[in-house]
Amino acid sequence: MSEPIYITVDGDMLDDIAFRVYGDESMVTAILDANPGLVDQPLNLSYGISIKLPAAPEKKTSNSITSVWG
Repeated sequence: MSEPIYITVDGDMLDDIAFRVYGDESMVTAILDANPGLVDQPLNLSYGISIKLPAAPEKKTSNSITSVWG
């Protein structure tokens, strides 16, 4: 299965893309790892850059229940 692709519009920024796609700006690192050439791009990206979107990490879930009454 191939990674989804995001096509930039003028003025896109990686942290904004990470937040819109993943809800987490820290995913910029994963995006850069999947797209090494982006490091050479300006902060405000231009129109038409294809960006591979890596899979989001699995969220850890907890099965423990905390009682409010102690």
